[in-house]
Amino acid sequence: MILMLAVTIYVILKNNELNDIINVMKQGNPLYILLGIVVMFVSLSCESLIFLILFRFLGEKIRFRRCLKYTFLGFYYAGITPSASGGQPAQIYYMSRDGYRFTSSSIVILVVVIIYKIVLIGLIGLTAILDSSFAFANIGIVKWFFIFGFMVNLICILLYIMIFVSSNLLKRLIIRFINFFARLKIIRHKERKIDKIVELIDDYKTGTGFIRNNLIIILPVFIITLIQRVLLFTIPYIVYRYFGMNELSYLDILTMQIILNTAVDNIPVPGGVGVAELAFQLLYKVVYSEAMIVPAMLLTRFVNFYIMLVISSVVAITAHLISMKKRIVIKNSQITKGEKL
Repeated sequence: MILMLAVTIYVILKNNELNDIINVMKQGNPLYILLGIVVMFVSLSCESLIFLILFRFLGEKIRFRRCLKYTFLGFYYAGITPSASGGQPAQIYYMSRDGYRFTSSSIVILVVVIIYKIVLIGLIGLTAILDSSFAFANIGIVKWFFIFGFMVNLICILLYIMIFVSSNLLKRLIIRFINFFARLKIIRHKERKIDKIVELIDDYKTGTGFIRNNLIIILPVFIITLIQRVLLFTIPYIVYRYFGMNELSYLDILTMQIILNTAVDNIPVPGGVGVAELAFQLLYKVVYSEAMIVPAMLLTRFVNFYIMLVISSVVAITAHLISMKKRIVIKNSQITKGEKL
């Protein structure tokens, strides 16, 4: 990630004067940036609220402050791993470390992931139905990444539905695919891969089963997730207004950010660093002038990613040090007990 960030900064400064960028960034009302940071924090807090609701529904005693810790831990590890793949495993790890049942932690994370995918596809469909002609008409080359991201999320939802309807049928189909590619020498160690796939499907079966049997608790989770994503996608509009611009509607900017998020979400680059910045400039070039596009991109990424990454890194380091301290205390206690015996 540091390498990608260094390359991104180099490319930006190579083609633009730093003083010019800073001068443009100073033109707006700083209260908008403060508002953007608050909105971003509230968006992350929505996930914490979902954790709180689901954990307590599962009979676990937990406070909102601890749920907020898991949210920042997830944000940090998602931000430094390709395709945000490290976020959920890290959250489950620290939840288990804090004494919560692995089953409860897994269900909570699985439900969050499944509902997020459903909400994202729903938002794409909703904005496509509403007046979003400007965004889709000016999507440019980003449309191929958008189509890829959309198809990945759609396939995930179809897989969830298949797991929901018949997980055994899905297992048989995937095993046939693996055997087919193994005969073509494309896949090696097929038994190991089959075991992993079966285990993964069983995990998601637990999540879909929980959703099916507890629809009463899924409705508020769905609504909060929807609010969370809309708040996140609102950040670019706040930056847009920061520069005193109002020619485009909120829906236009919202749709463009949904397109951008979908396009870069599944690209295997830590935090989308470099890719997100490039995609922003390609997509928003019809919104900002040439002199404003880089400052707008930097402010948007600062608010919706980098500042929260810094905060979450502090949380992650603190959580890790506390975990190590607890481990040392337990180890010393065991040694003391052994000496007494």
